[in-house]
Amino acid sequence: MKFLISFVVFDTTVATVLLGNHCSMSAVQHEIISTKAAEYSACGSVRDVEAAFEGIYNYVHSDDDVTRPESKVKVIKVEALPKG
Repeated sequence: MKFLISFVVFDTTVATVLLGNHCSMSAVQHEIISTKAAEYSACGSVRDVEAAFEGIYNYVHSDDDVTRPESKVKVIKVEALPKG
């Protein structure tokens, strides 16, 4: 199954009060993923897809080690794409 992921990237180097401000957040970006890909093959729900996507970008090497401490990917929406 394929999914359209809508996400933003936050600049986490700013003061906490500025997180989510237009200066600290990217425009909405999109990526299509497939559950046939190894990284998503265990996903059984939209929630699983969301968690896997964020994990792939934010925690590449370890669940306890943020890959890029200066930025963080956050999924906004996951949409199943029609088969075909």
